Amino acid sequence: MLHDYGLPVVIMGDVVRREAEMRGIKSSLGNMRGLMLKLRKERGDAAVAELCISPINGTGSNMIVIDGVRSLAEVRRFQKFTDTVLLGVFSPRWLRFKRLRRRRRRDAPRTLKDLSLRDMTEIEVGLGDVFALADYVLINDRDMKDLRLSVRRIFPRIR
Repeated sequence: MLHDYGLPVVIMGDVVRREAEMRGIKSSLGNMRGLMLKLRKERGDAAVAELCISPINGTGSNMIVIDGVRSLAEVRRFQKFTDTVLLGVFSPRWLRFKRLRRRRRRDAPRTLKDLSLRDMTEIEVGLGDVFALADYVLINDRDMKDLRLSVRRIFPRIR
């Protein structure tokens, strides 16, 4: 949605999916979870953030949206790079499940149990800490129109 304001967007999950492709790893929920954890083990807790630096530089913009920050190590890495504003977007589990299934990506959770496993992994790597330090939090439990209104209210303060 912030892309509509002319901001380039770097999606951390896309960076992990590209890394999987380069390593010949099939895109599935378990494989993406495993790769995310393996990258952190191989390169440290900010590994995925490090993989985002090149795409960030490639935007040529001084204000960028980075979608998918999961740990304080990633936040700290981006803070070394530039000023940061953390925007947490919260949706209830059932609604996230419905929306993720609608995307029809191979790595989408197939069951609520799969989503719970994914959520627990993200909590273990630090997502809760990131949310606790968010500068702004949006509750995304309605339709796109409502979310757009929320973003429109917050965006001038972020900029």
